[in-house]
Amino acid sequence: MFSRATRLGGPAALAVLATSVLTGCSHGAPAKAVRTTVVAPSGCSGPKDVSYSGGATAYDVPVPTPDHRAVATQVGAPTLSQVSSGESSYRIASVHMSARVVQNGSYVVSPGSLVMLDPQGRACPRPAHNPLAGAFPLTTIDEQRGADGNVAFLVPADADLANYSVVYVENPTDRRALAKWSKQGTAPQRTVTDACDGPRTAYDRKGVATVHFGRTISIINGGIGVTVTAQAPTPRTLGPSPTVPGDVDGVAVSLSVTARGAEAYVDRRQFVLLDGGGRTCRFGSIPSPGETLTSTLVKPNGSGRYTIIFWVPKGAQPRSWTLLQLTSPTSKRAAAAWSTSAK
Repeated sequence: MFSRATRLGGPAALAVLATSVLTGCSHGAPAKAVRTTVVAPSGCSGPKDVSYSGGATAYDVPVPTPDHRAVATQVGAPTLSQVSSGESSYRIASVHMSARVVQNGSYVVSPGSLVMLDPQGRACPRPAHNPLAGAFPLTTIDEQRGADGNVAFLVPADADLANYSVVYVENPTDRRALAKWSKQGTAPQRTVTDACDGPRTAYDRKGVATVHFGRTISIINGGIGVTVTAQAPTPRTLGPSPTVPGDVDGVAVSLSVTARGAEAYVDRRQFVLLDGGGRTCRFGSIPSPGETLTSTLVKPNGSGRYTIIFWVPKGAQPRSWTLLQLTSPTSKRAAAAWSTSAK
């Protein structure tokens, strides 16, 4: 792993010693001293085989990386460790890495995905064994458990790490980088949005009066009468869950449904939540924690209370809401509408 100048040793050294001895015993001019010099490395010893297209990100900024951007990886600025490398010409550089799931699923993360590059783009080798405390492990992460730790690299003893960079490769054998961090990288501006992130979908609301949340609406659908009361959306903490992405917050809507005279079918997919700009709020195909309605039959003259949960981007604060109840799960025709801005 190391590249350094060759030192005299073995047979070559014996030959030099013999020559010196013989010369010293002669009556000619005294022999000149033989000096050897170890040249300090000018950079890292790895190849320049990592390719990356795109701008660099500032250190300590999480970047979506593998598997359809489902994992966010964050690295800190490299620092020189006091742990000995065992080689006078090299030191151990430490890079703190953390990874967390921002969508769904389980993913394997490896310290081998990080590569440190010197200013010339040469890869810095890693020691055979990571000597740093809190070493980043080869592990599996999911919505409830992330991973963090230190990754070790070998750099020249006089390296100025301010000019080094760190890249992420999804597969250690694939040298195409998916992300890059450096001191010269930029941090994206974080803004708090007031919008949901679902599509803008046109719904037919002709002839449907919009009322305030908390009001009861009577609906005749297929000859069956139903009354529905919807309460105003409220924030709901979802926490880590296999059914919820890690980059969303929850919004809960409470419903009260009563069937009049006959059994009434109610389906979760009939309810659509819109922000003030008409953008739909996403929800899971699998119920979020605390959600109590998938589909149900309300008995004649019976009633039920349900909670449905929508998703908004984490930190989002929409200023107004509109809830639509559609005539069927696949329809674009509204049967009822509630809004925080109803007149």
